[in-house]
Amino acid sequence: MNLNHIIVPVDLSDNSLKALDAAVTLHRLQPAVKVTLIHVMEPLILNYGEFFPTAVSPTPEQIEAAEKSLISLKERFSGEVALDTLVVEGKAWDSICTLAKEKGADLVIVSSHGYTGLERLLLGSTAEQVVRHAACAVMVVKSFPAKA
Repeated sequence: MNLNHIIVPVDLSDNSLKALDAAVTLHRLQPAVKVTLIHVMEPLILNYGEFFPTAVSPTPEQIEAAEKSLISLKERFSGEVALDTLVVEGKAWDSICTLAKEKGADLVIVSSHGYTGLERLLLGSTAEQVVRHAACAVMVVKSFPAKA
């Protein structure tokens, strides 16, 4: 598979950084590959009664904090791979798929938190939705939540 552009969505958790590690490994094999790191900030949905859900956008401070976190990741890998970074607002899976299509990505590398059963039902699966809707190949790096 000849790769030109990889999209790596991260939620800045340790689990999601495993996807970045996979992208760096692929970049070592094909140094010309462009890697874009994306963090999606979903609006908070507040429900004021049964008929009035309201979406509250992230604050400028929250966006700035996310951008700083991505810059920190970019600096950590600066000797190995030049990362582009992007913070966007929207539904995570939809934003990831849209960006991958707009950028002409060949691959999306996304982590799975490994939730099953009720946790998966309640939390949903961004990775599953990306696999279903992406217009390019998707690699899922499986990781598991820490046991208490």
